[in-house]
Amino acid sequence: MSFDPPKKPRAVAMNSAAGKRYMAKVAQIGCVLCAALGKPDIPASVHHVREGQGMAQRAADWLSVALCWDCHQGPNGLHGDRTLMRIAKLEELDLLAMTIEALTLDQGIANAERTRQDAAQAERHKVPKGTGERK
Repeated sequence: MSFDPPKKPRAVAMNSAAGKRYMAKVAQIGCVLCAALGKPDIPASVHHVREGQGMAQRAADWLSVALCWDCHQGPNGLHGDRTLMRIAKLEELDLLAMTIEALTLDQGIANAERTRQDAAQAERHKVPKGTGERK
């Protein structure tokens, strides 16, 4: 009798379509570091978290942070001397948490709006009691 170890779940490929869609959503929320510094709504690109990664390794697409060019690659940004992060008193994982929170909030707002629209549509098609007819 042989024992087969359980199969590991397959990881999502790094450049998967789902990963690309997720990173597009991350970029849409705007720079989280600028927002923390009091400058909201600055267009952002995507930074892959480096925390816990080796020299030539890149984190999965799901570990992405929304940062503008200055906060990401500028001389005072994350890949520079990190002055902006020190001013905001934030670490890379704080920025990741802020990105996830913003995405979750955006999703919650979208879901609430969808629910409101569904309720309004149901109300328009509601049959008044005792008439058997639609409004």
